[in-house]
Amino acid sequence: VTKICVDAFAGCRNLKYVAIPNDSKLRSIEDNAFASTQIRSFFIPPLLAKLNKNAFFCCGFLQIIEIDKDSTLPFLNLGNINYNGLIIMIPRLKNDNFEIVKDN
Repeated sequence: VTKICVDAFAGCRNLKYVAIPNDSKLRSIEDNAFASTQIRSFFIPPLLAKLNKNAFFCCGFLQIIEIDKDSTLPFLNLGNINYNGLIIMIPRLKNDNFEIVKDN
């Protein structure tokens, strides 16, 4: 799997966990991919280069975002993520220009 498409799991209210291995080929997560789910945590694999700011829209149960140390993601946009109490696990990244932004 290299891409999770628009609305792929949107509205799947019983979705609480997604297993993405370290060697995943996932490169892109599109609009509303996990919108309105009960996902609790999410791992950003090394090759993920695009995470749309609406990917986790209305995911009030999201507690942890873990970023792989070899991540190529240029930034993490918290646009529509309820980040009260959200833990973002960021190891020492090879990408020195990584940013966390809040852009609605």
